[in-house]
Amino acid sequence: MKKTVIIVALLSSVLYADYTVNEIEKMVREIHKKRQGMQLYTLQNTKEPFVHKEVEDNATVFVEPEKEKEKLFLHAILNGKAFINDRWLKVNDEILGSILRRIGTNEVTMSSDGEIERLLLGDKKENYITIRERD
Repeated sequence: MKKTVIIVALLSSVLYADYTVNEIEKMVREIHKKRQGMQLYTLQNTKEPFVHKEVEDNATVFVEPEKEKEKLFLHAILNGKAFINDRWLKVNDEILGSILRRIGTNEVTMSSDGEIERLLLGDKKENYITIRERD
């Protein structure tokens, strides 16, 4: 009985292994294609999937976590535009409820609900774009 099961298993694996070289090469090409990932903005705006459990007066209550205000990140400044949260913005453009009010050499000023916030590039050398002539 054991021999029969082993023989049937071997025969079925051989019968279903009918991939040609071209089919295998096609599958490998599909694997190597560049896939589009998720943008950082989409990931930051994704709702938290976890619910917190609290016990009050012998009753279980599920509480959704409070959503933090989304943060703005200044990545670059070039030709009077600022690259904030993966978008190029000019003065008076709006992003995440904040309005871009001023663009400086290494900082921008944002306003939201009467609050003013400064976003700085920082001292990182990779944040600055330098254009030079070829040697």
